[in-house]
Amino acid sequence: MPSAASPQTPVADAPDGASGGRLRSRPLPVDARGWGRLSAIVLAVGLVFLVHFRPWQGGLLEEWSIALAWKSEGIDGLFTQMSAMLARPFHLVPYYLGLVLTDGGLVGQYVVLATLAVAQLIVAVWALRALLDDTLLRWTAGLAISLHPWWIAGDTLRFLGNQVAVLCVVIWLGAALRFLQGRSWWWMCLGWGCTALGLLTYQGPAVSLLVGSAVIAMLSRGARRRRVWLVAGTTLVVLAVTAWSVAIAPALEPSSYEAQLGFGAVDVAASAKAIARTLLRQAPEVVAFGFALGLIVVALGFHRVLPAPRAWLLLGGVAIAPASAFVFAATMLHLNDPERVAFPVGVTLWLVMCCVLPSMRDHAVLRSLTVGALVVGVASGTLIGYATWTKFGSAQLSLVAAVQSVRDDAPPDATLIVADNSGRYGDVYLLLPPHLDIALDVTYGDGPQAELCTPDGVQREHPTASVYPISTTPDCSTLLTGADVATTVRVDTVEGPVDIYVVRPAS
Repeated sequence: MPSAASPQTPVADAPDGASGGRLRSRPLPVDARGWGRLSAIVLAVGLVFLVHFRPWQGGLLEEWSIALAWKSEGIDGLFTQMSAMLARPFHLVPYYLGLVLTDGGLVGQYVVLATLAVAQLIVAVWALRALLDDTLLRWTAGLAISLHPWWIAGDTLRFLGNQVAVLCVVIWLGAALRFLQGRSWWWMCLGWGCTALGLLTYQGPAVSLLVGSAVIAMLSRGARRRRVWLVAGTTLVVLAVTAWSVAIAPALEPSSYEAQLGFGAVDVAASAKAIARTLLRQAPEVVAFGFALGLIVVALGFHRVLPAPRAWLLLGGVAIAPASAFVFAATMLHLNDPERVAFPVGVTLWLVMCCVLPSMRDHAVLRSLTVGALVVGVASGTLIGYATWTKFGSAQLSLVAAVQSVRDDAPPDATLIVADNSGRYGDVYLLLPPHLDIALDVTYGDGPQAELCTPDGVQREHPTASVYPISTTPDCSTLLTGADVATTVRVDTVEGPVDIYVVRPAS
């Protein structure tokens, strides 16, 4: 019998001596399970990348302005805008990295967004190796954080900075788990460094890290001193960054974004009501995630897979997750935004879920049900998110192309008044003013200015803006009264016809 260690075995000469007695290679046996596992990994990575890489949809909000700044300033724009973002100085770095990759435009930014999502998947699988040896559970959890079905806004460039913060949270988790297992203190230093980097890019996960560190430390069987260091060190880093973002940076730079928000005293009761209202009315996905996770913990406790103290602790983590949105409590406007609120709440629930997963290794039924529920939830949220942003992107690009068809023939010093008869355009993700004009300059270059308005008598359908609430389009009469209109053109968009008035400059 040939040796299993050797890929080659002697083969007897053929009758005609053609082989010359040489060794001929036999194909190695194919490990079907190995190929299947590799195929599944490639499929998962490809899916996560493609869900986030959608440059054909264009921009949706602030990314239009960032792309326009690149056209006029190039990489210098990163530094000239730094003062406006001093409270989170790394926030614009991923955007400009994308702009550098493709010399402007939005394609490079989508490459960065998709790469960050893939990194979250891979790092999550690595991080959870310190917690459980179940490959299926680890990859399912990785897909959950990288596809974030409870927070479909993570598919957009607007929240590119948030995705950097999420990646830092996942790295923190892996470092914290290894530190609690008695490994080098450098692991905890890595975790604290990533905490600072993530929060200085976007502050959203601040409370999530506090809740996560407390739950992980209380569940850990590691040395008490290390558990205390985990919680205390993470808390100190979070407090230091918060002090910088809320107090120090706004004082140093009064023109910064946070300074303009005018942080005030936190009304705990009003904030709690706003968070609850936003979650229940505008973010059903994250509520469903929390409810399902709570049911899993109860089931594990009922079957005594989880000891009662651990079950109660995990339920407490689920119950306190909505408090993660208090990171925005200094500005009530943000607590009305489902995209901001769902983000930290979902991250907290994911951290708690990671602590629940090891309990399922010895309970096949609950393990199968949990994996099935996660797969269905992730797939549903991913499809909803993709469809949502595809629709918005199509509507935006349709209006931009329609206006450009008139802009091409208009005098350079004219102004185009775009009257939207549908009442739909002008919402947050439908070219909230002045983003129509910015999108035209980014996509087609300099030309006549375009202003979007809603005709008198047309009902505005701006549901996203109304939850804040913020103002959207002006009445067309305020822009056309006394204007010298040269021509009027009606063009079609996917949302219906718009009337474009070409207004001569004032003499």
